[in-house]
Amino acid sequence: MLRSLLKIQGKVKFMKKILILLSCLLLNAHALNFSSEKFYLGYRHIHTKEGNKAFKYMKKKIVHTFSRGRINIYELKKGYQFRKLPEFVKKHFFVLDKSSLSNLRDYQTGWKRNHKSSYVRKKSDAIIEAHLKKLSIDNYTETIKSIVTHGPRGNEEKIREHVISEFLKMGLKPIKDEYNVVTKIKGKSKKSIVIIGHMDTVSGTIGADDNASGAAGVLELARVSQEAFADKVPELTIYFVVSADEEIGLKGAHQFVKEMKESNLSEHIKFSINMDMIAYNKNQVVDLETNKKNKSLVEYFAVLVGKFTSLKANLVLQAWGSDHIPFLNNDIPALLTIENWKTHTPCWHKSCDTLDTLNFEYAMEILKLNFSAILDSTL
Repeated sequence: MLRSLLKIQGKVKFMKKILILLSCLLLNAHALNFSSEKFYLGYRHIHTKEGNKAFKYMKKKIVHTFSRGRINIYELKKGYQFRKLPEFVKKHFFVLDKSSLSNLRDYQTGWKRNHKSSYVRKKSDAIIEAHLKKLSIDNYTETIKSIVTHGPRGNEEKIREHVISEFLKMGLKPIKDEYNVVTKIKGKSKKSIVIIGHMDTVSGTIGADDNASGAAGVLELARVSQEAFADKVPELTIYFVVSADEEIGLKGAHQFVKEMKESNLSEHIKFSINMDMIAYNKNQVVDLETNKKNKSLVEYFAVLVGKFTSLKANLVLQAWGSDHIPFLNNDIPALLTIENWKTHTPCWHKSCDTLDTLNFEYAMEILKLNFSAILDSTL
């Protein structure tokens, strides 16, 4: 009996030691982030030296998990803790909790006829289609060619003067500020829409797709809008903005929004359309990107995609990294029209971003989309 009790006591002591050991292992695992729960990070790629340095630092510490629109999601490898990472890394990577992950939507759709939106169709298809025929692929192509002849572009005076001369040829009156060249077709009221696209590039590339395609798009839409309202006044004022320094902090878009706010005009903007990288595609899909608050806006544009283009709409409700952001941050409805990110140009921010890689027919479909939105709001 005594011998049996001693054996039991020995087993109990042994089990206690095992439990203590397991507890220590679990605590260490938690400290090292060896938990069963996965740790996800989003990445803000701003294409600065620091941004590239941050990604290089993290490259061996993360695993790419999935993408939602232009957002890349990574899993932090076991053994690393986000709170112990350098501060310059935390500027570009951010923690995603379960709620944030569930809100990352990237779904393909046409349009929802029963969607209750404040953006409703106003004009007949026939009226809009008649004006869409005035868009010229030849004119658009020549405009892109003329922009890329300036080579890699920053906020230089030569490219700004080139844009000014193009607006003047249309009979418009452009003005320039520190970053932007802006013109407008004055409407019957203070209410307005804004068309914006940046003219600058990262260094080392002529940026045919990013973003001569978008800047040329602004110029082409200004040309056909000026023709459409040659003998009438639009219901809303239409602003055309060719911005600079998008690649180093969205400076032009920030400046425009700031000036509109100071003039008490920002509250009258119905919506802003940003065109960035619109001329490379392999699947005939256009991304319509905004935030969750402006879902109605991209639903409305999805209707226009189905009505007036040969494309399919992909709605992305996670906005970042282009000239629509300063508008959204100031509670102004805005969206980005951009080539579908699943098949975006492999020459993004590279020297191979040249004219021969572009799909001009695809770009014209995006111009049809955006011109139809202009016409539907202003005729």
